[in-house]
Amino acid sequence: FVSDATKELGAAINSNDGSDDDDNKGGKDGGCRFIVMGSDGITHPDGVTDSKRPCMERFVLFLLRKLLPPHADNEMTAAYLYQQQQQEQQEPPSSPSLDWCYIRPGDLIDDKQEKEDADGDDNSDKKEKVVVNDNEEGYEVFDRPGSLFGGDNTTRYDVAAFMTTLATMDQKIWKERYNHKMPVIYQKNKKNNE
Repeated sequence: FVSDATKELGAAINSNDGSDDDDNKGGKDGGCRFIVMGSDGITHPDGVTDSKRPCMERFVLFLLRKLLPPHADNEMTAAYLYQQQQQEQQEPPSSPSLDWCYIRPGDLIDDKQEKEDADGDDNSDKKEKVVVNDNEEGYEVFDRPGSLFGGDNTTRYDVAAFMTTLATMDQKIWKERYNHKMPVIYQKNKKNNE
């Protein structure tokens, strides 16, 4: 599961003896970045960042935690990353630490439009379907999730675009805005219920 892989990755980075040139490690302008995707059903482990969910949502998340091992694994991953960050703040590590960002998208959708190829042939059996994705940065980033049942969608394309942006952005911007954070990503024009 993801939590085991995250722990092994963290241990591998922390066991680095520091003999390598840190400025040449992963990410733009240095730094090893771990970007993981969960869901907006994962609550921030600090207990403060996210608003308290309504009773029904907490009950549904309880059921998901007990009945779906991947959901519980995602929660364990977020908790592990947060605990590592807290330990690093108390006693700075002698070797490079794990820079991470835990992305929480809304309900994943394809958002692809099918258009028929206009080849001038009236025979509907021979019309090809061309898949077009007209979505360029059609997402917004929030600090906390909206309602679990609010219909907040996110396209897979937008999640991939956001992850790519995180992986390649300037190190200073990464550290200020996204390192050790759990942003929520929704399609544009969707309001975050705070």
